[in-house]
This record gives sequence, structure tokens and C-alpha cells, in this order.
Amino acid sequence: MITPVECRQRAVECRQMAERAPSLRVRSILTDMAWTWTRLALEAELDPKTSRLVQPLVQPASVPPPPRRDD
Repeated sequence: MITPVECRQRAVECRQMAERAPSLRVRSILTDMAWTWTRLALEAELDPKTSRLVQPLVQPASVPPPPRRDD
């Protein structure tokens, strides 16, 4: 099973790729993926019986919210 630390590392990798993305669309997709990995890390840290953290949160780097989509 993937750990919260691995999820957070994948989120970092997605944000780094987003910085080098060739287009706004790709940047937006990678930013969304980073947020998804971060949410997955948080889910992995919760005890399903109590909905409380199993382990202390790792302080993530300050990350701006994903850009709004004007579909």
C-alpha cells in the first residue's frame, strides 16, 4: 500500500512538472493531480474507525489552490 509520504512526494513531482508545463491546460491538469495526491495522503493518514489522524501531519509546502477553470 502506498504511504502518505509517497503520496506527498508524488504531489511535489506533479507541482514541479506543472511549473515546466508547455501549456496552461497541461499545467492545470498537473496541478489538479498534485491536489489529488495531497488529498490521498490525508485520507491515508485517517483512521477509518474514528476519522482521526493515525500519524501526525507532515507540514506540506505552501501550495496555492488550483486555478479555476472557465469551461
